[in-house]
Amino acid sequence: LAATPALAQGPAATPGPRAALRGDVTVSRDVVLLGDVVAVSGPAAEVHAFRAPPLGQTGTIQVARIAEAARAMGVAVDPGAVTQVVVTRASRRIAKVDIEAAVRKALAARYALDNADVILGLEGNQTTVHVEPEASEELKVTDLVYDARARRVEAVVTLPGSRTLALKPLRTAGQVVETVEVPFLTRAVGRGDAL
Repeated sequence: LAATPALAQGPAATPGPRAALRGDVTVSRDVVLLGDVVAVSGPAAEVHAFRAPPLGQTGTIQVARIAEAARAMGVAVDPGAVTQVVVTRASRRIAKVDIEAAVRKALAARYALDNADVILGLEGNQTTVHVEPEASEELKVTDLVYDARARRVEAVVTLPGSRTLALKPLRTAGQVVETVEVPFLTRAVGRGDAL
């Protein structure tokens, strides 16, 4: 996590009561405000102090850096026994099963592949995608290509309200497999036995 250049120009620190650290925090923006990590109010609380970790990830800020950022805004910090603050970036987790469900729904709408016996196996090891927590709508497939002969599907998945997937849509591919119910024996039978 890095301090932004905006802190270079601020009022000099003034003597007075020392503001307490807030402890470990969770933020939903791409920046950490000074008020997120230090118990201050007013304009100082709204100062963009540090970059937040990527969506769904956690990072740390050393207390010395927090104190330096606060001092640039005229705030003295009481660190207590804390040496660092843990910052977590809030996110909405999109699981692989959610992506498969969106592609399956698109296949049903465009290619009438809505049979319950159709299995969709998407490729890739990525099991979870993190997006902004406020992006609460359903996943949308904006581009879908299905090769009926090869049984192969390629899709581009986006999410309305997500800047992350707007800038870098999720591209996925996989195989469509139709299954058929087949009876099988659960015990040995002899010739001529009734089933």
